[in-house]
Amino acid sequence: MSQGNDASPQRVEEMFDRISGVYDIMNLLISGFQEPRWRRRAVRATRLAPGGRALDVACGTGTVTRDLFRVVQPGGSVIGVDASVGMIDRARAHWNPTAAFELIAGADHFFSGFLKMLEDRVAARI
Repeated sequence: MSQGNDASPQRVEEMFDRISGVYDIMNLLISGFQEPRWRRRAVRATRLAPGGRALDVACGTGTVTRDLFRVVQPGGSVIGVDASVGMIDRARAHWNPTAAFELIAGADHFFSGFLKMLEDRVAARI
């Protein structure tokens, strides 16, 4: 059974840092211009409402994070986390975060803890 990507987390982070400036347009082109539709669908599927809260893990350039933030207003909050500093820098440049729209970069420790929590929950149900 495959154990996932052989690239180290640092190499993956560096790759996303390098492509952060072209990530959004690349996503749009690779998806055949379907990405905005997929994003709207994903946000709708959360069933968030005004006053809600969301955590966007691996938020990249923050496009989904921004859309989630719009849905939870007024009164809600959204946190976007990504291991790539380049992606978060791009998100901050585009979306002007506020206290209720937070972006956190280089969150490897967060991902490790989050994944451990998920593994523990899944294991407890098996």
